[in-house]
Amino acid sequence: GALAERTPFAHAGRYQHVTTNRSGNRLYAGDFHAIYTHILDINPTTGDLSPITGGPFSVGARPYNMVVIER
Repeated sequence: GALAERTPFAHAGRYQHVTTNRSGNRLYAGDFHAIYTHILDINPTTGDLSPITGGPFSVGARPYNMVVIER
């Protein structure tokens, strides 16, 4: 569980709300400035982040909160 510095994500520092899914293999980040939500896969071995296809996703308004609901 130790934290280690990784190569920075291209838009680091622009996020107001960041969360993961229950499994911890996907990261959701609300870009308050560009009005987008980024969804990234988390590599379970290295912790590296990879954007999913189609992202970032426009949300039409500044994302003030983030909730992940899985089915």
